[in-house]
Amino acid sequence: MDLLNCSKKELQELCEEMDIRSYKSKTKAELIALIESKAEQIERDNSKKEIKEEDLKNTFTPFQQQ
Repeated sequence: MDLLNCSKKELQELCEEMDIRSYKSKTKAELIALIESKAEQIERDNSKKEIKEEDLKNTFTPFQQQ
């Protein structure tokens, strides 16, 4: 989605959807910066989660029957 082509109202709606709270008195440029920052944060959180899941898969050894 090209944020530059969105209206201010569309950007505000996107902020609401992304659970960004302090967006109401922001300019269009500030809204875009908030959205991009939140998207980067989500991406970082997701990659941390993927790394943790991969670590768990690599360290888990099931009980062996004897």
